[in-house]
Amino acid sequence: MNEEKKNKVIKWALIISAILSAGMLYLFIFHERNVAIDEAVATDIVGQYGDFVGGVVGTILSIVLLYYTFGLQREDSKKNARIYELQQLNDKFFKLMEIYNEQLKHLVYKDDDETYSGKEALHRYLQDMQAGFEETTSYNQRRKRAVEAYFEFYANNRDFAPLYFRTLYRLLEEIYGSGSNVYEEKIKYIKIIRSQFSDSELVFIRYNAMTPMGTNFAPYINRYNLLKHLPPLELLEFKEWKSMLTTQQANALNVILLNIKKGLVQMLSGLWVKTINSSGKKYRINFYHNLGMSLASVSVIRDSTKHLYPGDIFSCLDVFNDDTLVSLMRYYLRELFVLINFNSFNIRKNIKFEYVKNIDNPNITIIDVRVRNIRNEVLCLTQRQKDMHDAVSPYFTSFSQHNLLPDEI
Repeated sequence: MNEEKKNKVIKWALIISAILSAGMLYLFIFHERNVAIDEAVATDIVGQYGDFVGGVVGTILSIVLLYYTFGLQREDSKKNARIYELQQLNDKFFKLMEIYNEQLKHLVYKDDDETYSGKEALHRYLQDMQAGFEETTSYNQRRKRAVEAYFEFYANNRDFAPLYFRTLYRLLEEIYGSGSNVYEEKIKYIKIIRSQFSDSELVFIRYNAMTPMGTNFAPYINRYNLLKHLPPLELLEFKEWKSMLTTQQANALNVILLNIKKGLVQMLSGLWVKTINSSGKKYRINFYHNLGMSLASVSVIRDSTKHLYPGDIFSCLDVFNDDTLVSLMRYYLRELFVLINFNSFNIRKNIKFEYVKNIDNPNITIIDVRVRNIRNEVLCLTQRQKDMHDAVSPYFTSFSQHNLLPDEI
């Protein structure tokens, strides 16, 4: 019971007790006995009135005070339980974070002239994997070869990889298993963990969860959105497009792709999503969905008559011709809806990827890439969306009409 409610209960108890006392005083002395104001009051009447106040009104006040006392005890008990749970979580969290940082330091990468450790060593290993990755035109073959490259890293670093991932798993397990009294702190700790990961760590965490060693880790990755900031072009499967760009252009494209992901997440959560515009409106990215949220579309519009301002990140898209841009967007939507959540949010066999390239005007290209659930089930990109969809069906019943596909308004 909160303090305001407790005070209100006591206030009304006192008011009722006062009214009862005053009423009975009138009945005992003036009404029943017809006693005049200037007459002496009989002591037996006063005694009866005192008995009433002590027996009835006093009992009411005692019950209220007892109720109030129990309320305080319950509040203290909850506070003590929360303090205990929080202390336990704090101790385990920071101890495991210390172990995590220590294990990172033990990873070593030796070059001809230099020796690297920790996150920098992990980055060097990833660069070697990217350089040695053989591209294929098959979506599934790329994924398989990428996982095989990770297996090789894992096997060559047995003194690091197993301990590193077990510590991360244990860290997330402790947070998940802590009580509901420390919910806000759990969110804070998850954000602390996410802020510690380098881009290279995110890549290795993703690949590890695609192997038998990371099967139990994958649900925690999804639940706490650990790969939220994973830059797509760091994945081996995106080498085809990254190899066409400078480092600065690759960084710019990562920003654009992550903004597309953010727009899709917002749209599938029922929020209105603005068009993403480049400077000079040379590029526009629109988001659409159907009424049942079983179809999502990303439309990239390129107007060759327009010009970008110097330094615009969208200049990275000028490197790609229309077909290359189509293949990039198709592969990226597969990554978002299937791979990055380890086939947990959408059943792969029910997902179909489509695209339309419209060049009615020779100066304007419209590339519309769509994701469709052929069973008309709601598409999901986050654990929250998945949980809501599983808990309530049909899921989306009160969404606004924003971002509806034009042919379904």
